[in-house]
Amino acid sequence: MHTRILNFQSIYNNFQGLILIFVVLLSSCSSDNKFERDVSNIDVEIKINRFDKALMGLDHDDYEKSLKKLQNTYPDFYQLYIENILGIGKVADEFYQPEFQGFLQFEGTKSLYKDCITAYPDLSEIEADLSTSFKYYSYYFPEAEIPEVYSYFSEYIFANVTADNILGIGLDMYLGKDHQYYPSLNIPLYKFRKFREDYIISNSMKAFAYSLYDEASYTDKDLLSQMVYHGKIMYFMDCVLPHTHDSIKIGYTPRQLKWCELSEGSVWAYLIDQNLLYEKDQMKFQKLLKDGPYTTGLPNDSAPMLGIWIGWQIVRAYMEKFSHLALPNLMHDADMTGRTILDKSKYKPKK
Repeated sequence: MHTRILNFQSIYNNFQGLILIFVVLLSSCSSDNKFERDVSNIDVEIKINRFDKALMGLDHDDYEKSLKKLQNTYPDFYQLYIENILGIGKVADEFYQPEFQGFLQFEGTKSLYKDCITAYPDLSEIEADLSTSFKYYSYYFPEAEIPEVYSYFSEYIFANVTADNILGIGLDMYLGKDHQYYPSLNIPLYKFRKFREDYIISNSMKAFAYSLYDEASYTDKDLLSQMVYHGKIMYFMDCVLPHTHDSIKIGYTPRQLKWCELSEGSVWAYLIDQNLLYEKDQMKFQKLLKDGPYTTGLPNDSAPMLGIWIGWQIVRAYMEKFSHLALPNLMHDADMTGRTILDKSKYKPKK
């Protein structure tokens, strides 16, 4: 759902990638990583259920029996896939089956699956990285349940899905920024540049975090509350992905991340000067929470999601000051409102 970008752009992107790899290696090797924990003795091993393989391995000569076997093997994810991912009907009424069979036998579906299986014939490295992340999660939340993880494809709709004790990874959304069909879907460059394998773990843990902490209860509150809500999610990411670079966690290019670091004081001053922190009119600040090539109304070299970035720095400042607090306290304590965290953090970046 690609034509190759101009040569100089590819060279520039490759150069950026080399810089990012170098920075990630430096951060990973750092001995003062304050999020590092000994999780070696925590018994968590993620095995990804290859629903994509099972789906395309159905016996169409005995379709009904084969389909029933698939449903019995993966009952919960099967229902999620039919009803929510593909959206072709209810499993209980079985009216979806002819359309589902047509989808599976469509040449475009077969071609998409071939691309997925070529890119990801084996998921052992992803399983190992997810296992490490969920070991960190178990370190902070020892009583919490670890989700079942599934791989699937959705015709370029969902990169990740979550449901009760389910985490799904849409492999067709991680085929690399040069995948031939992404441009034909009218997906902007700022989005499909992140459709890469190195975003799978970060995106999956972020989707999982948002499934744990309901965003709906914050959408009618002021900007500061929403900034801190997202900042808590990003701090959760710090804790479960201690060796992942900030640019991957938030989805910035190295250049955008550098812009934020250099402009943090100016962005904060802008929020204050425009009286946006306690603004409740979503129309006035949604641009500060949305992804994009840059932030509308600011220079074209600005980074997007500035509200999330600043919220992240506020939460980091708070947890630095109150380092005795554990991650569960931050995520679950109802008294830790946006205003409370801001006031106690003493956050005030230099212009």
